[in-house]
Amino acid sequence: MAQTGKGRGRDVARLLTPPILLAAARRLAGRRAGPPDRLPSALQGPFATWAEAVAAADGWESPAIVARTRELGRQLQRGEIAFQQDALVHPRIRYSPAILALIALLAARSGGKVDVIDVGGSIGTNYQQNHKVLAPFLARGACRWRVVETPAMAALGRAEFAAPGLAYFDSWEAALADGGPAAGVLFGSSLQSLADPWAALAAAAEAGAELIAADRLLLTPGLEDRIFVQHTEPDRYGGASVAVRALARPPLVERMAGLGFALAEAFSGPRAGQFWHESLLFARGA
Repeated sequence: MAQTGKGRGRDVARLLTPPILLAAARRLAGRRAGPPDRLPSALQGPFATWAEAVAAADGWESPAIVARTRELGRQLQRGEIAFQQDALVHPRIRYSPAILALIALLAARSGGKVDVIDVGGSIGTNYQQNHKVLAPFLARGACRWRVVETPAMAALGRAEFAAPGLAYFDSWEAALADGGPAAGVLFGSSLQSLADPWAALAAAAEAGAELIAADRLLLTPGLEDRIFVQHTEPDRYGGASVAVRALARPPLVERMAGLGFALAEAFSGPRAGQFWHESLLFARGA
């Protein structure tokens, strides 16, 4: 039986993680600054199929998105900003409790190693967000963070934003070919942007992942997913639009159970009308 209650999920996480690690993750997660996480910009639709939404959108390889990502990445390198995520600049790092819990669980399960494949990790945003947490692992050569992105974004990462322990790939297969499967797979607000999220989750499970995290997941009530085109604000990605899927939570948890993963932790995010963000951490065999 899949575990869906938040209380039961927390019990599982406590069993899997030394208390000091989970406590540290929660302390860091509480050190947020700036405005709360924001739900997507204007949504157009719903569309009947993913293909229709893609045809009506600019896509993640839009020049406006790539250019804005490069601009903010360079500002971060020069120390002009402290942190950015989804083209929103924040005065301090805003930690994700789901990613912190993922790192803590990986370290506990694998003898102090952190090995993550980060699907949709931009130019290393999640790596940068958690760099202070990862520093002790990096110092020991015990951290490997592989970002899987679009060809344009992966090329930008390799060309301008290389860092110790961080590598960029333009496909899941290429990431696996470089060092084999990872114990942890992270979908950092990217699962809803994939043409087939179910195939991506199945591939992660088949590759031997022990933990799968979906951070800032866009959810909708009911039992059916809904497909939209998301239009961004002009000051973020120049108004570029992308296809996005609002997922139904119960079928997602049920599908993960079918892959052998139980819901270990759930972290609530903002709500707006019929949509909300939630970060989910799944553990194999929990």
